[in-house]
Amino acid sequence: MDRKYSCTLIAVLLVSAGVACAVGVGVGLWSVLGLADAATLLVRGFLALLLILALALIPALVMAHSFARSIREVSDAMQQLRRGNFNCDPRPRGPTELVELANEVRELGFFLQEHDRKIKQTVRANSRIQTQEALRRFGQGVAREVQKSLAGVLGFVEIAQRQPGALGQLKNYLTLIDQEARAGREALDRILRYVRDEEFPTEPLDVNALMMETSQGFLEATEQEKIQIHLNLGRDVPKVMGDAGQIKYVLTSLIDNARESMLPGGGTMELSTNVDQKANVVAMVKDTGRGISDEDQPRIFTPFFTTKGRQKGAGLSLAIAERIIRQHDGRLDFFSEPGKGSVFFIHLTPMKASPTDQSEAS
Repeated sequence: MDRKYSCTLIAVLLVSAGVACAVGVGVGLWSVLGLADAATLLVRGFLALLLILALALIPALVMAHSFARSIREVSDAMQQLRRGNFNCDPRPRGPTELVELANEVRELGFFLQEHDRKIKQTVRANSRIQTQEALRRFGQGVAREVQKSLAGVLGFVEIAQRQPGALGQLKNYLTLIDQEARAGREALDRILRYVRDEEFPTEPLDVNALMMETSQGFLEATEQEKIQIHLNLGRDVPKVMGDAGQIKYVLTSLIDNARESMLPGGGTMELSTNVDQKANVVAMVKDTGRGISDEDQPRIFTPFFTTKGRQKGAGLSLAIAERIIRQHDGRLDFFSEPGKGSVFFIHLTPMKASPTDQSEAS
């Protein structure tokens, strides 16, 4: 039997014994002392008995309140489990059985929480698979249509360039059309590689050279838009293995997003390369634009999610960029504060030095 309830039983027995003793003493005094004196002693005895009863009832009431609170705590925990809140942690004070019940409720909450986590993980995995399948079908459909159009454009441009009158400004326009059509075909190839998760050829890449080459294409536009570009390229940045076109696409997407975030008022963009403490190559794109809201930050790498509106973006550039960096065994991180700008970090593993390079270095 629990110790608190043993104390309660002892208190009840003591009160009963006190009542019996008081009755016996009262009857004895009545017969010996007479009516008046016996009545006085009985009144005093009754008051003393009331005091004893009060002192006995106080701990009983305290224990009853504690018991009721413990039951209410376990009941609230059960209600939380029913509502889907599995973080309940009842810790009642009372009988051993009630404590054991609370422990079982707590263990049930842990089990349901883990079960709920696995279900959500499975749902996310299935959703990712369905999204990839939808993207694959979408990409194949787009490829069939766009490739026909691009092939036609490139064919007609080639014919036009061979004409005797294709000189001067017209020739420049034809060259630009050819370049844009080929860039569109390359972008289509990147989307198809993204949805198919295909292998790609790699070669040693100079990240400094790629950063400088990519930034050159934005200088004229950013100058007109009152955006200053600061280029800080680190020294002795090792080469990485990868696909130059894909890495350049990632840099182009990040720089273009940074540029758009600072329109129309302008701002400052910092492009830098460096080596972190783990000897990884880090390329950084930092802007002073409007930043990304807290609610949008978890979704910026989600396919077809965009903060630019339907007229300005399809929501694929960052998703493709993040996939490309992962395929290069790297990592794309970012930090953003609404109203104060964003910074994106590309982490890439440096190329391992060959035995010939090591011997030459020594």
